[in-house]
Amino acid sequence: MTDDRAEIGDVEDRIVQLMLAFAQGAGTHLMSIAAIRAARDQYGDRIRAYGDDWYAALPAAVFFARALGSAAAHLAASEGRQFIEPSHFDEASRRTSIRPRIDCPFC
Repeated sequence: MTDDRAEIGDVEDRIVQLMLAFAQGAGTHLMSIAAIRAARDQYGDRIRAYGDDWYAALPAAVFFARALGSAAAHLAASEGRQFIEPSHFDEASRRTSIRPRIDCPFC
């Protein structure tokens, strides 16, 4: 048996981890390709900068991604949309900032 944490993964692997958490928060709402790209553009450098300490940041980052997904889905639903668009993602990101309460490099 191996420890999965032994492999840090690259930035795309880490983004997939966070997108899965985002999807948990978003529920049945789908994310447009443009919104996925907006998320990668906004958070990719922060994810990359965390380097080998990725697993130290992961619990807070997952918490944030779930909250972000929920907020983005709510914004899309308020417009009667099934897809989360970049505008929903951007607004949810602004509304979901939790930096003062927890140590999260993405929040």
